[in-house]
Amino acid sequence: MSPSASRCPRSLRGGFTLLEISVVLIIASMLIGAGAVMVSGMMNDRAVQKAVSGIEALGVEAVSRASTYRRQQVIAFQEGSCDLLDETGELIRSVELPPSSKLLIHRYYAKDFTEAEGQTVRVLPGCLLEPIELILRDADEDFEFALDPLTGGFNPDA
Repeated sequence: MSPSASRCPRSLRGGFTLLEISVVLIIASMLIGAGAVMVSGMMNDRAVQKAVSGIEALGVEAVSRASTYRRQQVIAFQEGSCDLLDETGELIRSVELPPSSKLLIHRYYAKDFTEAEGQTVRVLPGCLLEPIELILRDADEDFEFALDPLTGGFNPDA
Protein backbone atom coordinates (compact mmCIF):
# COMPACT_ATOMS: atom_id res chain seq x y z
CA MET A 1 0.00 0.00 0.00
CA SER A 2 1.44 3.33 -1.01
CA PRO A 3 1.66 6.23 1.46
CA SER A 4 -0.67 8.37 -0.63
CA ALA A 5 -3.41 5.70 -0.56
CA SER A 6 -3.59 5.69 3.25
CA ARG A 7 -4.38 9.36 3.36
CA CYS A 8 -8.02 10.40 2.85
CA PRO A 9 -8.80 13.40 0.72
CA ARG A 10 -9.56 16.51 2.80
CA SER A 11 -13.28 16.47 1.90
CA LEU A 12 -13.72 12.95 3.33
CA ARG A 13 -12.04 13.56 6.71
CA GLY A 14 -14.34 13.84 9.77
CA GLY A 15 -14.53 16.93 11.99
CA PHE A 16 -15.45 20.57 11.72
CA THR A 17 -13.45 23.62 10.87
CA LEU A 18 -12.94 26.44 13.33
CA LEU A 19 -15.22 28.64 11.23
CA GLU A 20 -18.09 26.13 11.39
CA ILE A 21 -17.75 25.75 15.16
CA SER A 22 -17.65 29.54 15.59
CA VAL A 23 -20.85 29.99 13.56
CA VAL A 24 -22.65 27.34 15.63
CA LEU A 25 -21.49 28.95 18.90
CA ILE A 26 -22.62 32.41 17.78
CA ILE A 27 -26.07 31.13 16.79
CA ALA A 28 -26.42 29.20 20.08
CA SER A 29 -25.45 32.25 22.16
CA MET A 30 -27.99 34.40 20.29
CA LEU A 31 -30.73 31.84 20.97
CA ILE A 32 -29.79 31.63 24.66
CA GLY A 33 -29.76 35.44 24.93
CA ALA A 34 -33.20 35.76 23.34
CA GLY A 35 -34.55 33.05 25.63
CA ALA A 36 -33.15 34.79 28.71
CA VAL A 37 -34.83 38.07 27.72
CA MET A 38 -38.17 36.30 27.22
CA VAL A 39 -37.93 34.47 30.56
CA SER A 40 -37.04 37.63 32.47
CA GLY A 41 -40.00 39.43 30.85
CA MET A 42 -42.34 36.61 31.86
CA MET A 43 -41.00 36.69 35.43
CA ASN A 44 -41.54 40.46 35.57
CA ASP A 45 -45.12 40.10 34.25
CA ARG A 46 -45.75 37.48 36.92
CA ALA A 47 -44.47 39.82 39.65
CA VAL A 48 -46.71 42.63 38.38
CA GLN A 49 -49.77 40.33 38.28
CA LYS A 50 -48.99 39.12 41.81
CA ALA A 51 -48.78 42.71 43.08
CA VAL A 52 -52.05 43.74 41.38
CA SER A 53 -53.84 40.68 42.79
CA GLY A 54 -52.42 41.46 46.21
CA ILE A 55 -53.64 45.07 46.10
CA GLU A 56 -57.08 43.84 45.03
CA ALA A 57 -57.11 41.45 47.98
CA LEU A 58 -56.19 44.33 50.32
CA GLY A 59 -59.19 46.31 49.08
CA VAL A 60 -61.59 43.39 49.55
CA GLU A 61 -60.18 42.59 52.98
CA ALA A 62 -60.35 46.25 54.07
CA VAL A 63 -64.07 46.46 53.21
CA SER A 64 -64.75 43.09 54.85
CA ARG A 65 -62.83 43.92 58.04
CA ALA A 66 -64.41 47.38 58.34
CA SER A 67 -67.91 45.91 58.28
CA THR A 68 -67.07 42.86 60.40
CA TYR A 69 -65.08 44.54 63.18
CA ARG A 70 -66.79 47.95 62.90
CA ARG A 71 -63.39 49.64 62.83
CA GLN A 72 -61.72 51.83 60.26
CA GLN A 73 -59.21 50.08 58.02
CA VAL A 74 -56.38 51.87 56.23
CA ILE A 75 -54.56 50.94 53.05
CA ALA A 76 -51.18 52.68 53.25
CA PHE A 77 -48.98 53.02 50.19
CA GLN A 78 -45.33 52.81 51.20
CA GLU A 79 -42.13 52.72 49.19
CA GLY A 80 -42.08 49.22 47.73
CA SER A 81 -45.25 47.96 49.42
CA CYS A 82 -48.94 48.45 50.16
CA ASP A 83 -50.05 47.74 53.72
CA LEU A 84 -53.43 47.06 55.28
CA LEU A 85 -53.61 48.48 58.79
CA ASP A 86 -56.31 48.32 61.43
CA GLU A 87 -57.31 51.63 63.04
CA THR A 88 -55.21 50.55 66.02
CA GLY A 89 -52.15 50.60 63.74
CA GLU A 90 -51.82 46.82 63.66
CA LEU A 91 -50.41 45.56 60.36
CA ILE A 92 -52.89 43.07 58.89
CA ARG A 93 -51.20 42.29 55.59
CA SER A 94 -48.57 43.72 53.27
CA VAL A 95 -48.12 43.40 49.50
CA GLU A 96 -44.65 43.86 48.05
CA LEU A 97 -44.37 45.78 44.79
CA PRO A 98 -41.97 44.58 42.09
CA PRO A 99 -38.53 46.17 42.30
CA SER A 100 -38.09 49.30 40.19
CA SER A 101 -41.86 49.72 39.79
CA LYS A 102 -43.90 52.72 40.79
CA LEU A 103 -47.52 52.88 41.94
CA LEU A 104 -49.61 55.87 40.88
CA ILE A 105 -53.02 56.73 42.30
CA HIS A 106 -55.94 58.78 40.98
CA ARG A 107 -58.52 59.79 43.57
CA TYR A 108 -62.03 60.85 42.62
CA TYR A 109 -61.36 64.49 43.55
CA ALA A 110 -57.93 64.73 41.87
CA LYS A 111 -57.24 65.90 38.35
CA ASP A 112 -54.33 63.58 37.52
CA PHE A 113 -52.51 60.52 38.75
CA THR A 114 -49.98 61.18 41.51
CA GLU A 115 -47.36 59.04 43.16
CA ALA A 116 -49.05 56.77 45.70
CA GLU A 117 -46.13 56.59 48.10
CA GLY A 118 -47.07 58.19 51.43
CA GLN A 119 -50.81 58.27 50.71
CA THR A 120 -53.55 56.32 52.47
CA VAL A 121 -57.05 55.14 51.63
CA ARG A 122 -59.43 54.86 54.58
CA VAL A 123 -62.32 52.39 54.68
CA LEU A 124 -64.90 53.34 57.29
CA PRO A 125 -67.46 50.93 58.78
CA GLY A 126 -70.80 51.20 56.99
CA CYS A 127 -69.29 53.31 54.20
CA LEU A 128 -68.07 52.58 50.73
CA LEU A 129 -64.44 52.43 49.70
CA GLU A 130 -63.28 55.62 48.07
CA PRO A 131 -63.23 55.04 44.29
CA ILE A 132 -59.63 54.99 43.19
CA GLU A 133 -57.76 54.15 40.02
CA LEU A 134 -54.22 52.82 40.19
CA ILE A 135 -51.38 52.41 37.74
CA LEU A 136 -48.54 50.04 38.46
CA ARG A 137 -45.78 51.44 36.27
CA ASP A 138 -43.01 49.09 35.38
CA ALA A 139 -39.91 49.76 33.29
CA ASP A 140 -41.60 49.01 29.98
CA GLU A 141 -45.37 49.16 30.54
CA ASP A 142 -48.22 50.49 32.69
CA PHE A 143 -50.86 48.25 34.20
CA GLU A 144 -53.97 50.30 34.98
CA PHE A 145 -56.73 49.04 37.28
CA ALA A 146 -59.31 50.35 39.73
CA LEU A 147 -60.71 49.27 43.06
CA ASP A 148 -64.49 48.88 43.14
CA PRO A 149 -66.13 51.20 45.72
CA LEU A 150 -68.73 48.56 46.68
CA THR A 151 -66.51 45.60 47.35
CA GLY A 152 -62.98 46.95 47.31
CA GLY A 153 -62.24 44.43 44.56
CA PHE A 154 -60.76 44.80 41.12
CA ASN A 155 -62.89 46.66 38.59
CA PRO A 156 -61.64 46.10 35.02
CA ASP A 157 -64.27 48.46 33.55
CA ALA A 158 -62.99 51.54 35.35
